This record gives sequence, C-alpha cells and structure tokens, in this order.
Amino acid sequence: MTDAPARIPDSKVFQMAALLDHSGVIDLIDQEVGRRPGPAGLPVRSVLTGLLLTVHYTGKATLAEAWRILAFSLSPMAQQRLSVIPIAPSALSRRIYRSFDRVT
Repeated sequence: MTDAPARIPDSKVFQMAALLDHSGVIDLIDQEVGRRPGPAGLPVRSVLTGLLLTVHYTGKATLAEAWRILAFSLSPMAQQRLSVIPIAPSALSRRIYRSFDRVT
C-alpha cells in the first residue's frame, strides 16, 4: 500500500473531456459568462472535467475532490491538455474555485 494518489488513465480523462465537448455545454457557458473582469482561473472545461472525474471515481461532486484529481492524479500530458499548469497546489486550488465562481 502507498499514500500516493491513484493515477487516472489518460483515456478516462479524455473521455470525460470529450463528453463535455460533445454536449455543447462549454460553448453555452462561454456565451453566458463572456469576458468578466478579474482573473479567469482555469478554463471551465478543465474544472468540469475534474468534477466529472470526481463523480466517476469517488461518487462525490466537490471542488476539493476535483482539485485533488487535477493536481495529483493526472499525467503531465492530461494536465497539459486540460491547461492545468504545474503550479503550487494552493494556487491551483484558488484557480479552480475562481473558475467555478465565474460560472455560478
């Protein structure tokens, strides 16, 4: 046993991202939210993909769990494709919450 976070396969990450892409919800959100002032945080697609992965793997839809997955459970390639740049975990957490706040 190890305390290291579980790695999520890239195929599952890209499957969830494709589900969002094909749903049209990202375009709808972008139209509704537009260009609001202030820092944008992460792309909405990244946060929602994290939430979908969270539901799939933990049964919960919380931003804290999405942060854990986006920060610690994705390969560098998956993080890059979701625009999750390698920054301090606390800074990533703020960007996730900021992005979700913009949508809600």
